[in-house]
Amino acid sequence: MKILIAGDDFTPALMFKEEIEKKLALLGKDLNFEFFDIEIDEKSVVKGLTGIKEYFGTPQEIIDKISGVEILVITFAPITAEVLEAADKLRVIGCGRGGPVNVNVDAATKRGIPVLNTPGRNADAVADFTLGLIIALVRNIMTAHNWIKNGDWITPREDTFEKPTGPELNGRVLGLLGVGAIGALVSKRAQPFGLEVWGYDPFIPKERFQELGIKHVEDINEILREADIISVHARLPKGSKPLISSKEFDLMKKTAYVINTARAIAVDQDALIQALQEKKITGAALDVYNVEPIDHPNDPILKLDNILLTPHAAGVSYDIPRRTGMMIAEGLYQFLSEGTAPYVVNREVLKGK
Repeated sequence: MKILIAGDDFTPALMFKEEIEKKLALLGKDLNFEFFDIEIDEKSVVKGLTGIKEYFGTPQEIIDKISGVEILVITFAPITAEVLEAADKLRVIGCGRGGPVNVNVDAATKRGIPVLNTPGRNADAVADFTLGLIIALVRNIMTAHNWIKNGDWITPREDTFEKPTGPELNGRVLGLLGVGAIGALVSKRAQPFGLEVWGYDPFIPKERFQELGIKHVEDINEILREADIISVHARLPKGSKPLISSKEFDLMKKTAYVINTARAIAVDQDALIQALQEKKITGAALDVYNVEPIDHPNDPILKLDNILLTPHAAGVSYDIPRRTGMMIAEGLYQFLSEGTAPYVVNREVLKGK
């Protein structure tokens, strides 16, 4: 069985190979691997490919190697209709992403090729990071760190207790905008700190809120008005209206904090800057931005002293690559042995499975 793996510097092809080889060995099949890592470099990308987005590398890199391949495993490689046309024996695609937007799923479906994905592979990482941002922001930990480094901790002094600090978490209300996999994990981590968790998500059944110990809120404005900390975990498509803009900031407490580790579009960045400048809210933490990276030293967001900024790092950890490989390996094993898999974006090709 010929298996082609196109990895990258985050999830190397060799790591995929190790997990797949270990799992598929249970099937007793001869496995023939070919693998390489794609350069994640904008210069190597052919722009404007039809039917896909958010990819790295070129289709030709895959086309040159796809003949005879039964299993294709990728992360960011562009899998276009042309790639699939060149795939004479392809049975299944494994994509190490939650949303395989770099795969032309429609073209794969027409050819009866299932596309396996890995939703939730970074959910724990984002949940950890979110709670870290909440604690660091609310308790002013980075400000305290800089306070020492800047020489402001001078003794003896009369105002011994006048140090960077903030309110305790216990008894405060954490409002989640989005209670999917990540929102649920944030809640699980937050409750032992004494936070009362409220949630708004019109796509999640009310019973799920009860299971998670989250107060179900039907009107988003209730969270905006009452929450001490508001954390965004909604995945909005491009072109969507922000969940939080100027009028939403006007509803919030002046003591409120806003956290966004989801999508930049969820929070109107200009409105957030204005709200922080005018002290409509106390603080914010961002991991996502309208333009990434922030490349202008005079960007107004860099001038604020009541914001904590991180470089789109919430969904990155040392554990995610290995977990991704394990999820793909398990999906391939189930597909080859049972004809189905836990995560398939075009399940209709599985012939009733």
